Amino acid sequence: MAELAGAICCHWGVESNNWVGDVIFNEEHIKTKSGIQAQIMALLRGLAFELISKDIT
Repeated sequence: MAELAGAICCHWGVESNNWVGDVIFNEEHIKTKSGIQAQIMALLRGLAFELISKDIT
Protein backbone atom coordinates (compact mmCIF):
# COMPACT_ATOMS: atom_id res chain seq x y z
CA MET A 1 0.00 0.00 0.00
CA ALA A 2 2.84 2.41 0.83
CA GLU A 3 4.40 1.68 -2.56
CA LEU A 4 1.17 2.63 -4.33
CA ALA A 5 0.88 5.84 -2.30
CA GLY A 6 4.47 6.72 -3.21
CA ALA A 7 3.81 6.14 -6.90
CA ILE A 8 0.69 8.33 -6.81
CA CYS A 9 2.56 11.10 -4.99
CA CYS A 10 5.41 10.94 -7.51
CA HIS A 11 2.96 11.09 -10.43
CA TRP A 12 1.21 14.20 -9.10
CA GLY A 13 4.59 15.82 -8.42
CA VAL A 14 5.41 15.44 -12.13
CA GLU A 15 1.97 16.75 -13.12
CA SER A 16 2.48 19.75 -10.83
CA ASN A 17 5.78 20.55 -12.56
CA ASN A 18 4.09 20.27 -15.96
CA TRP A 19 1.36 22.66 -14.81
CA VAL A 20 3.96 25.20 -13.69
CA GLY A 21 5.68 24.96 -17.07
CA ASP A 22 2.41 25.42 -18.94
CA VAL A 23 0.89 28.18 -16.82
CA ILE A 24 3.82 30.21 -15.50
CA PHE A 25 6.30 29.80 -18.36
CA ASN A 26 3.69 29.36 -21.13
CA GLU A 27 5.80 26.54 -22.60
CA GLU A 28 3.21 25.35 -25.09
CA HIS A 29 3.42 28.60 -27.03
CA ILE A 30 7.21 29.03 -27.09
CA LYS A 31 8.70 28.84 -30.56
CA THR A 32 12.44 28.37 -31.12
CA LYS A 33 14.32 28.17 -34.38
CA SER A 34 16.89 25.50 -33.58
CA GLY A 35 17.13 22.41 -31.40
CA ILE A 36 20.00 23.73 -29.30
CA GLN A 37 18.11 26.96 -28.65
CA ALA A 38 15.13 24.95 -27.39
CA GLN A 39 17.39 22.90 -25.10
CA ILE A 40 19.05 26.01 -23.66
CA MET A 41 15.71 27.71 -23.03
CA ALA A 42 14.34 24.56 -21.36
CA LEU A 43 17.43 24.48 -19.14
CA LEU A 44 16.97 28.13 -18.19
CA ARG A 45 13.28 27.61 -17.43
CA GLY A 46 14.19 24.61 -15.28
CA LEU A 47 16.76 26.68 -13.40
CA ALA A 48 14.25 29.48 -12.88
CA PHE A 49 11.69 26.97 -11.59
CA GLU A 50 14.21 25.52 -9.12
CA LEU A 51 15.15 28.98 -7.85
CA ILE A 52 11.50 29.97 -7.45
CA SER A 53 10.60 26.76 -5.65
CA LYS A 54 13.61 27.07 -3.29
CA ASP A 55 12.55 30.63 -2.40
CA ILE A 56 8.99 29.54 -1.58
CA THR A 57 9.91 26.63 0.71
